Amino acid sequence: MRSSHEFALYYPTLGRHADVATGMELVITDPDIVHRILRILRMTVGQECILFDERTNVVAVIEELFGKKKIHMRIKHAESNQVLTPHITVLLPLLKRDECDAAIYSLAELGVNDIQLVMTEKVQRKWGGAKELERLERVVISAAEQSKQFVMPIVHEPEDLSKILANLSPDVRKIFFHPAGMAILEILQVFAKTKSSHLVLLVGPEGDMSRTEQVLIQDFGFTASALTPTVLRAQHAIFLGAGIVRSMLT
Repeated sequence: MRSSHEFALYYPTLGRHADVATGMELVITDPDIVHRILRILRMTVGQECILFDERTNVVAVIEELFGKKKIHMRIKHAESNQVLTPHITVLLPLLKRDECDAAIYSLAELGVNDIQLVMTEKVQRKWGGAKELERLERVVISAAEQSKQFVMPIVHEPEDLSKILANLSPDVRKIFFHPAGMAILEILQVFAKTKSSHLVLLVGPEGDMSRTEQVLIQDFGFTASALTPTVLRAQHAIFLGAGIVRSMLT
């Protein structure tokens, strides 16, 4: 992974350029990208940044500026985005807006692969529909630009907990972060020996899962895992838990 001092910008039309490769020229006219490079980052000829989309990332240097509407760049280096393994799916209750944004930003930084939002009995708000999903996708992009983790997680609209659990493959390893569970280190030592390729991580909402939901989670084969001897807020628990799993098993 490159230095965090390099600016990275999501460029969704990067893949439209045929054979993105070292030495290729890029003529950028996307008004948002041009504005960010010239007005926000205040870059000029000779400076470079990273551009990326869902499949590729490149280091490109500015060769010529055409007013405030077009930038001529040349690719110094190009490579495919690297998918981190094992595959990590996070089941995240629909938290309050700020907490939800913060949790998703952190999970994208950590390189989780999927984020499935969950409706539980104690979720305290309604889902905002397509507009909220679009906002969360922007949160993911912002996290990718900051972290240089270019393979961005897919955020899925909320579904009921029971439906999500019923659709999980029986072969995946499942962890439910809960203060009454086993020590996380013990669980991950077992998972490391079996070389698990897909893990599903679950955390309760503020106020925890209901007793009925906890029984359901246990019935579907989740292992309860304690992260600390204290009770953590949901957004902190999933951030810490996913970070430990990604660090130890990748």
